[in-house]
Amino acid sequence: MADSTIKRMKTLALSLTVVAGLLVLNACQSSTPKAQPPAEQDPNLNASMQNLKLQMDQLLPTLLNAREFRAPENQASIAARLRTLERVSNNVTHSTAIKDENATLAFLSKGFHDDIRRSREAFEQGKKDYARTSLLNTGAYCIECHTRTNSGPSFQTNEFQQSLTLLQPLDRAEYLVATRQFDAALKDLDQVLKGGIKEGVTVFDLEKAAHMALQITVRFQNDPAKGLAIIDDILQAPNVPFNMKTNAQLWKAGLQNWKKEKKREVRDPLKKSRELVDHALKKQKGRDDRASDVEMMRVQSLLYPVLNTEKKPARAGEALYLMGQAYESVRDLSLSSLHEEYYEACIRKVPHSEWSKRCFKKFEESTLIGYSGSGGTSIPADVQGKLKELKDLAL
Repeated sequence: MADSTIKRMKTLALSLTVVAGLLVLNACQSSTPKAQPPAEQDPNLNASMQNLKLQMDQLLPTLLNAREFRAPENQASIAARLRTLERVSNNVTHSTAIKDENATLAFLSKGFHDDIRRSREAFEQGKKDYARTSLLNTGAYCIECHTRTNSGPSFQTNEFQQSLTLLQPLDRAEYLVATRQFDAALKDLDQVLKGGIKEGVTVFDLEKAAHMALQITVRFQNDPAKGLAIIDDILQAPNVPFNMKTNAQLWKAGLQNWKKEKKREVRDPLKKSRELVDHALKKQKGRDDRASDVEMMRVQSLLYPVLNTEKKPARAGEALYLMGQAYESVRDLSLSSLHEEYYEACIRKVPHSEWSKRCFKKFEESTLIGYSGSGGTSIPADVQGKLKELKDLAL
């Protein structure tokens, strides 16, 4: 297949993922769009979701075509839609329903809004290609959100099903994950992994497929047997890099240990998470070691409901701290900065406590590492100000 065709299909896949994410956010709505009041006058979450979908539907045809996206005659309409998208996504971010759900939804909705805002700013500054790429990549928030737990609806709308057949397996899997069609996604991911490196499939593609498959089987489906089947396919596949097979062996060990555990209800998810984190950190040999990935993904799955329901400040603080550790450990497999969001939420949730002190220590360490390089450490003034604010809250 020609490179240009592959690129067009990948672009279509990413665009479908964006729309899919918006459809998922609009979970409880009718598939028939209804007219809504202007976003800034309508704080209702469902109305905002519907409006969000409508705006993206209108932007999609132009977004798919780079030439059309840059065409002078389309600039005014694109700019108007991006401003509306920014306003509507801001309504979602500040919705009481989002804030009441749990910290994770608040982080993800804010990240989604920030990406839309940056896209709008870049577009108005003349950085059209950057704006378009940023818009196409917002699907990462959908995937992160919709693999959180094994609860929630699975969306199998017919709206884009015909388009899915045109996509390559990995691109199609991204769409299927974003719309919570996990078993179908696993079939495509397994197909990619079994084939190894070949024309049109890079090392990056294989790693991405493996990470997505782990997220599905561990975080969503809580099924070590399914995870082991995927890992065995990786180990038996041709042309898989040695480093990836090494990581697969580590994942296999974690899944096998999990499978050996007695099947019983976890009465205290926080206690179980504490045990898993302690065990994971003891066997993890460094920031890039993948030995604890399975345990840390299990922690994520266990703690999402705790964050939503825990009322005792000390337990809520510990849950946020442990979730931060889990996300920091697997930061290369998902949105890379979420661990800092959890540490910050911990500090603000239980200020001047033992947990806020621990969370600030982790937040500060992560920030320093993030702004360090061969030339030393250089922290922007606004980040220094935030560190000071959080330190005053924590200590």
